[in-house]
Amino acid sequence: MVPFTPDAEEIFREVRRTRAFGCTSLLDAIHMALVELRDSRNPRKAMVVLSDGGDNRSRLSQGQIRNAVLESDAQLYAMGIFSRSAPKLTPEERGGPKLLDALADSSGGRLYTVNDLDELAAIGARIGNELRSQYVTGYNSTNPARDGKYRHVTVKLSAEQRPAELRTSYRHGYYAPSN
Repeated sequence: MVPFTPDAEEIFREVRRTRAFGCTSLLDAIHMALVELRDSRNPRKAMVVLSDGGDNRSRLSQGQIRNAVLESDAQLYAMGIFSRSAPKLTPEERGGPKLLDALADSSGGRLYTVNDLDELAAIGARIGNELRSQYVTGYNSTNPARDGKYRHVTVKLSAEQRPAELRTSYRHGYYAPSN
């Protein structure tokens, strides 16, 4: 609805004007955001998804979006607003927390569960702080094959040197270049 802009008021006006009508294309929206982020000029890329994780209208599948997230260089953070007291949750709503957690985790991001809407600002601030306090590491693979296959990566912190408040958050793999 709004292209990249430093104008928070423009974003706020558009969100305020938007009305829900029962159909959610969450996966298509994530794909659209990944396409926009791919073409952005900033080297660090992150998106924040505010959702219950339910999707009942997307043309793209969960598998396609998982692959798109893995192939992107963007981190996905999710603010999950999950209804626990609704009498009849749809299958999409029941699977929402798992979907958002899997997408966030695979991108090196994180799912934050929102228990009260008054927590949104504080969770947004936590995401901002987390993004500003991350370290980026890199390595050169010893596998020279240019086969386009997915390669798994594991990162561990040494227990004796790790303060309790530190945790790892990283992409669990990458696609090798292909010819």
